[in-house]
Formats: sequence, C-alpha cells, structure tokens
Amino acid sequence: MSLTDQPTWTRRRAALIAGLSLLLMAAVAIIYLSLAVPLITADDPQQTARNIAASETAFRMGAASMVLVAVLDVITSLALYRLFAPVQRDLSALAACFRLTYTAVLLTATSELVRVPALLDDPAAALRAFDSWIMIWHTGLILFAAHLLVLGYVAYRSGFVPRIFGILLALTGLAYLADGVGLVLIPDYSISIAAFGFGGEVAFFLWLLIKGTRLRSPEVTPREHALTMTNAS
Repeated sequence: MSLTDQPTWTRRRAALIAGLSLLLMAAVAIIYLSLAVPLITADDPQQTARNIAASETAFRMGAASMVLVAVLDVITSLALYRLFAPVQRDLSALAACFRLTYTAVLLTATSELVRVPALLDDPAAALRAFDSWIMIWHTGLILFAAHLLVLGYVAYRSGFVPRIFGILLALTGLAYLADGVGLVLIPDYSISIAAFGFGGEVAFFLWLLIKGTRLRSPEVTPREHALTMTNAS
C-alpha cells in the first residue's frame, strides 16, 4: 500500500501527529543526552569502561532511546508528507525519502552504540564503537539536512505555513549540512553550527502543535492533490 492509498488525513491531523512526534523525539533525545553521554570520557577508554560498567542499565536505556527516536522519525516523515503533499507531492515525497534514509543511517549508527556494553572487557574497542556511532550518525545528518532544505522550501510555498518557518527550516538545514560536510572533510572538526539552528526546528513543531492543529482545510487526499496541481498548471 502506497502513501496515497492510505486513509484520508486532514491537515489538522497530519500537523498534530507530526508535532507530537517531534515533541516526543526531543524529549526522548534528552534521555540519551542525560543517561549515556555523561558516561563517556573522551580519550580515556579505561574511565569510560568503568563508568558504563557502573551504570550499564542507564547506558542501555540511552541506546534504546535512540531506537525510539528512529521510530518517531518514521512517523514524522509520513505525517509531514501527508501535510504537504497537496502543495507539491514530488518534493514532499523527496523530503520524506531523505528523512527515512537518514533514519536508516541512524539505526545503523545505533547498532554501534548497542555494542558498547559488550566490549567493556576491551575499553579501547568500546570507546571506538562509541566514536563510530557518533561519526556515522553525524555523517548521516547530511541526509537530514537535505530533508530540512526541501521541507523548508515546500513549507515556504505552502500558503498555510508562515513563510518565516520555511526560512528557519532551510537555515537549519544549511547548518546541519555545514556540520556534516565539515566532519567529513576537516580533521578534528568540533564546531556545532546546527546547535544554533535547532531553534528553527523547535519553533516549527510548536507551530504545528499550536497553530497547525487549527488549520481549516480540505482533507489531504490524492484527489485534492490532483486538483491542486491542475489549478496550478
């Protein structure tokens, strides 16, 4: 069954699902940041191994939270597609594909994070697995950047999302792109430009929850899309 074969969604419902998924994603990511990250001591495998061994359950919960983030990413991708398909179906599908591909990369990276507790007998290998998780994830953010750039353009052209949010999403995408490319091309890259652009994502999902759920619009259906594209041509 394709996306267009799914039961009809109103824009209001699509905005609510996307907004709630993004909100839950931010909350779940905090679990990882608060449980797993503090256990890592850079350039000190022995201390890192001792930290994780003493709080292995917390570390595993942090790893599990990233799996949940991936699940929420899938839900968000589909909801955003349903929200913006009437504006431009092809670009909405492209944005969804970029995010879903990023999600696959995130899950691949998370498999390295899950391996860490099993490698504690070899602290150096455990730290390498954690570093591998970071490298794969951050490189995958190039795909997430592409998603935000396309989504920002579609949101800007939508007519029902304030254009400022389309601009903010695109700027955030550029920030993620700069970080991803910098990580690949520049040795010991440690700048986080995306940290300054995260506010654009937050502002957008708050709009989805507060204003998006009040949208008065026709149902997001294949028929609506066909009519929209016919009128635009």
